[in-house]
Amino acid sequence: MTIVNKLFKQPVRRLYTWKSPGDVRRNQIDYILMSSRFKNSAVNCRTYAGADIGSDHNPVIMQMTVKLKIPHSKQTKTVKYCTKLLRLPEEAEKYAVLVKNKFECLYVEEADATSDIDQQWDCLKEAI
Repeated sequence: MTIVNKLFKQPVRRLYTWKSPGDVRRNQIDYILMSSRFKNSAVNCRTYAGADIGSDHNPVIMQMTVKLKIPHSKQTKTVKYCTKLLRLPEEAEKYAVLVKNKFECLYVEEADATSDIDQQWDCLKEAI
């Protein structure tokens, strides 16, 4: 844990957090603690002596920057294909025949002008 109040130099009037009755003594007894991992996100930490809160303590306020990240569920994952199998001659030939048959099917359906555009799109998706 890190005491954030001690990270920033402030004038004396911004340091004290408590004053005794009669304003005889002023001490810094209120602190903000944060994990050391996030201490670089703290921008400033100080007290506000003029705050009208009806207490002998002054509020301690810290400013910090927050960087939000995109959740993993919303990130698109790229599909990785196993191309090592295509190095084998028999697998490469099977793949070439399969792709050729799919695209020949597309050429036949393109000649048929009466087919619906949705059917053509579905065939293209299947071929790809």
